[in-house]
Formats: sequence, structure tokens, C-alpha cells
Amino acid sequence: MPSASYTIPNLVSYVLDERYELLSVLGSGSYGVVYKALDLKPHSPSDAQFRAIKIVCKANRRPTQLEAVRREVELQSLVTGHPNIVGILDAFEDTNYFYLVLELCPGGDLFHQICSKRSYAGNDARLRRVFLQLVDAVEACHQRNIFHRDLKPDNILSNVDGSEIFLGDFGLATERTVANECGCGTQAYMSPEVISKNPYCTRFADIWALGVILVNMICGRHPWSIATPEDYCFSKWLADPNYLKQMLPISPGANNILLRIFQLEPLKRITLADLRKDVASLDTFFLSREELAVASDFAQYVAADLYWGYERRGHYRMRVPIPAAQPIHLPEARDITSRTETDPRTPIARQPSFMAQPKIEMPAPQGLFVAKDGDYSSGSDQTDSSGASSSSFVQRVDGAIKVGLEIDIAEAVLKAPRPERADFSPVPFSPVPVYG
Repeated sequence: MPSASYTIPNLVSYVLDERYELLSVLGSGSYGVVYKALDLKPHSPSDAQFRAIKIVCKANRRPTQLEAVRREVELQSLVTGHPNIVGILDAFEDTNYFYLVLELCPGGDLFHQICSKRSYAGNDARLRRVFLQLVDAVEACHQRNIFHRDLKPDNILSNVDGSEIFLGDFGLATERTVANECGCGTQAYMSPEVISKNPYCTRFADIWALGVILVNMICGRHPWSIATPEDYCFSKWLADPNYLKQMLPISPGANNILLRIFQLEPLKRITLADLRKDVASLDTFFLSREELAVASDFAQYVAADLYWGYERRGHYRMRVPIPAAQPIHLPEARDITSRTETDPRTPIARQPSFMAQPKIEMPAPQGLFVAKDGDYSSGSDQTDSSGASSSSFVQRVDGAIKVGLEIDIAEAVLKAPRPERADFSPVPFSPVPVYG
């Protein structure tokens, strides 16, 4: 579906409701566009003057979809005022559009903080502070019987330095404790019961998604593409619960917390109160240099990618012994998107394979994004509930890659060329390069 920016006229410089002057576009999704706006009539001189206004198009939407927008406004207004939830300040509609006036978060989303700014790499204090803010925001929602159902970094906004976050995008939120909509949310963050065709408890589904976000913040990776036995990494984790600790540079304490979150039986998952207590008392989320020196080769690769990124990856790899080059056979090729190579809208993107050690089974890498013009960043200013990307220079689209059948580990990292210019979405992936 094309972006709403192609169907909604450019409203920059317009004044809405004789109060909000639209200044610039922050992002767009399938049904809506988010603008930065100036409040011409703030309640007080000290009141913030800038807002984010989401304009949602009513055209070609069913009555149930229109009611969903009104429900989003209602539920988000119930938790407005919490310090870590995006406040909805005003909302109105006309024949063609909904207008949602939101608090402006100038730092973009958590995806941007993790992938572009690497705000939490090696920073225990900041990661702990921000994740506890997220737990508090989710707990505040649950106390009001509001269950988000689409927790992910794209729906969590931040201040400029990433030290404060604000939960937003309540488009899929519900007051029902039990739901039966199969596959509601974003694939990589869905718990196993959400993917099944059986009714599930929305409260415990949110807790599972928090675990995936914690992995994102620690090492910039998803633990798996989808929580089903057909997924390669999830199947490895089912066979060995310590699989994530072996493959990613996470501390034993952080792994213990993840084990309490990723319980297949929802009733056995950690409570938000206990999760907050465990995270607050954890000494570190990361491996020390000594621990990293004896960690698996892939964990070392992930750490190098996390702390130094694409440019210095090769230099870091030079410091550890590299065995003789050998081919490694990987699982059969699979397409990880609903689109195909013949779909003209989004060509399948491909990334060079990476160095792998013998006797270590792993999927081929699936890049989280590809930079433009050699600039390896994924900036973002605002995200709306219809899935709007907030980047002003990287348009996130539904893209994917094919998993390779065989790679030669001799030159996979050290001599791999930079990828050509491409727009590439954050797709579900198993341990993969993020920053390059």
C-alpha cells in the first residue's frame, strides 16, 4: 500500500482549527502523515509550543477501522499524563480526516537510538534507566486494563540523547484481557501464543515483547525472526535455552532475566513488578572484556559490530585467531517477506555474508537497514500509530533478503564491499549485522 503522503495533500503552512500551524512532515504511513506543528495558542507561556499532529485519512477505510482510530484516541487519553507515555493533547475530525495532536518527542524513536546513535552500547546505567521507564509505562497501561499489543522500538519515542523514552502508537491497544486475533502486532515481537490460532492473554504477550526489546537494546539484534519451531534460531533456543547467551554478547544475569521472560507457558512469565526488580538490581547487561575474549566467535563479531560498526569490524576481527577458510553450509534459502522478487514495489535486497567459524551453526545475516550514500545511520524524528516511519532521509519499506545457501568465510567480512544505496526496512531477523 502506498504511503499516505501520496494521497493526503501537502498541508505544510496550513493552520488547523485556527491554532496549529503545520511546519514540516515528520513521517508517513499507509493511512496517515505526521507533521511538526506550532501551537499558536499555548495554554501558558511556559507550555511547549511545538506539537506532533497525526492526520489520518478516512478514505477507503471500513467503519470498523474508523472506530479503531477513535478507540486509539480514547485509550491513549486514559494514560496521558504518565511521564513515559506520549500524551494526546487534542483530537478532532472532519469528513475526510482525523487529527490527533500529540506531544512532540524530538529524539526520534528507540529504533534510531539503538541503531543509528548506539545510545546504549556498553552503557549499563542508561540502558537500565530507559528500560525501567518502559516497564513503568507498560505497567501503568496494564493497571488501567490497557494492553498495547505492538510493543517495539519503532513505537517508543525518545528525547534527543535517548535517556528518556515515551511509549506511543496505541493503534492496536485493547482493553480485553483475552484476545483471539491471530498475528496481532509485529512478527519479531509476537509471543508464540499470539502467532497461534488460539485465544491468548494480552497481558503476557506484552511481557514477551519487552524481552525482545531488551535483546535489541543490549546487542542490536532480534533473538529470532518469529517465535515458531520453523524459525531456525527459535528452534535452536527451544533445544538449548542458553542459545542466546552462546551466540550474543549478553551477561549471564541478563540471560537469566530473559529466561524468565521467554517462558512458553504465559502464566509462568515474570511479572512486571519482578522484572523491574531484577533489572534494577542487575550489575551489568554486557560481557566484560575478559568474558568476551573467551566467548563464541559469533558473540565477538556481534560485539565488534555493536561498539565499532562497519568500518572497524575488520580491525577487531584481526585481533582474534582466524582459522583457515572453510565453506559453511547453512539452512535452505528462504524468503522472509510476503513480497516476491517479481514485485516491482520493493526489490529484494541482499547483503554480503559474514565470517563464520567451523562447527557453529547459524543463519546467514539479515541486515536491519542499509544506508544511503555511504551514511550508515537510520535517523528518525517521530512515529505514528499507522506505522509511519519518522526518518526524513531513510524511508523504511517492506523489504527482505534471501538467506544464502553457502558462504566462503575467507573474505566475507574483511574484504566485503559496502552495499550500494538502498532503502531497507527493519525486518525480522536472527543474530545479524545492524550498524552496517
